[in-house]
Amino acid sequence: YTSFRNMTFGAGKLYVVNNSSEILILKAQTGEKLGSLNMSGVEGGTLKVIDVKYIDGKVAACNLATTATGEQVLKVYVWDNDNAAPRVLLETTNIGGTERLGDTFNYSGDLTNGTLFFAEGKASADTRVVTYKVTNGVASTTPTVTLVTEDGSTGVQFGLSPRVIPEADGKFWCVGQNYYPTLFDAKAELMATVNAEALKNEVAGNTFRAFSFKGTSYALATTYEPNSTAAERLRKGRVVLLDGTDGWAEASNIGEYPS
Repeated sequence: YTSFRNMTFGAGKLYVVNNSSEILILKAQTGEKLGSLNMSGVEGGTLKVIDVKYIDGKVAACNLATTATGEQVLKVYVWDNDNAAPRVLLETTNIGGTERLGDTFNYSGDLTNGTLFFAEGKASADTRVVTYKVTNGVASTTPTVTLVTEDGSTGVQFGLSPRVIPEADGKFWCVGQNYYPTLFDAKAELMATVNAEALKNEVAGNTFRAFSFKGTSYALATTYEPNSTAAERLRKGRVVLLDGTDGWAEASNIGEYPS
């Protein structure tokens, strides 16, 4: 394996993007390779596949589209099972006026009726969330673009590889390399940012999952060893377990891996 990009879990397996050219199927508990997905027709974009999701027993993946070398197509593919050839769910050159889209993606609803979520990746610019509606299995090629803000006007910059994590009632989390995990309301206005001390003041990280267990709010966040250089981050990743009982702004760190 050369360069893992992103991965997803489902049915005891990990689906891992390797070197932006294949999606490996691994046994989750051992790492044993079980196979790889059929990549017939997976082509186009700056990187032909970069992020992957397990959705209702199916696997979906997106490519990376940038405008640095001219107009590019953004695609989302779906594999109905591990042996299926991919089908195209979304194919569009309309990336909402952004310059880079597809580093990560997410989804709410199901693959028949739902919403695809992207966020523009840019080192120093206010982050915009780009969504595509899926109706009766057909994705709209025209997106809705929304600026995330602190107060309805002041933008927030999540930097490179931003990720949107949709929640109920239109709320969503946004994470990235330049800003701590932040919860936004349905109007894309900031509701709460995770306590920096709980993440040891390490701002970078692009995966977050909030959940409830026995009435208590928790979250898992990916981060890095504090004070790591950009190069060191490639091998010093960490996962933090947060307790959000007193609100996310006061969240506490109750466990880390590696411990």
